[in-house]
Amino acid sequence: LSKKNLNKTKHLTGLKYVIIPNNCTKEKNRLEIKKIPKTLTVGTFFGSSDKVNCSERLLKIFTQDEFKKFKFISILGKNNKNKARIEKNFKKFKNIDIEKKFINMKYFFKKIDIMITVGGVTLFEALCHNIECICIPINYYQKMSCNFLRKNKISNVFNYDEVFNRNGKKLLINFLKKISKKNIFLRKKKYLDDQGSKRIADYILSLKS
Repeated sequence: LSKKNLNKTKHLTGLKYVIIPNNCTKEKNRLEIKKIPKTLTVGTFFGSSDKVNCSERLLKIFTQDEFKKFKFISILGKNNKNKARIEKNFKKFKNIDIEKKFINMKYFFKKIDIMITVGGVTLFEALCHNIECICIPINYYQKMSCNFLRKNKISNVFNYDEVFNRNGKKLLINFLKKISKKNIFLRKKKYLDDQGSKRIADYILSLKS
């Protein structure tokens, strides 16, 4: 592009232009203020393949005594090579539920209070449903998105290395305990809706008028 054309480029950035695959507004909105449930439910999802095996490593942490008061639901992607072993090894734990078949994410969001994920599209879907999120980004692009969310105090971001070391258990349990002690759970402000694609389309169409 020439410098002249570059100066005319319009950048549609920020949360208002995020494209959400599933329509959030058709579902009944979650209450803006919700009291803490007796048992906090944490959902985990690390994409289709989970190449660094975050799901299994997290679940091993969650089997420890400190986490018995919480419930965990884990979705394993269809290309997760460790799926059979994970299902076998964790079925004996009463507070851990492994979803054997991939479910529609909007039904998953109804079951959980907190989402732990890598920071991809699923993260933004969860934010659209006003779910509290913990991000453990793996690749460069996930880290870029998560840094933006952390700087704007929208989501909680933990580095991979700090979660999966000997201090990771303490980091996670302290965070979950902090959430449990709150008088209200869901944030009052909804940071993201599903109108990003419409806003982009409206802008493009406005150029033709």
